[in-house]
Amino acid sequence: MAKDRNLREEIKELGILSIEGSGLLTEKSVFSALDAIRESNSRRSEESELERIKGFQEQKTQRMQGNLSD
Repeated sequence: MAKDRNLREEIKELGILSIEGSGLLTEKSVFSALDAIRESNSRRSEESELERIKGFQEQKTQRMQGNLSD
């Protein structure tokens, strides 16, 4: 399976800048990590991420406004 895949292309496609690990990194283990990243990315929703960020921004604004009214 790993023989049919191009490691460099897959890393570039995912926008990965570096790969670090402890111990021996085999081609098989790197491909497994890339597959896990793809699976995780497929479950993410840009809309939900933006809503989450918006919530954090609102919390920050509320904290700042609370500090100003003291």
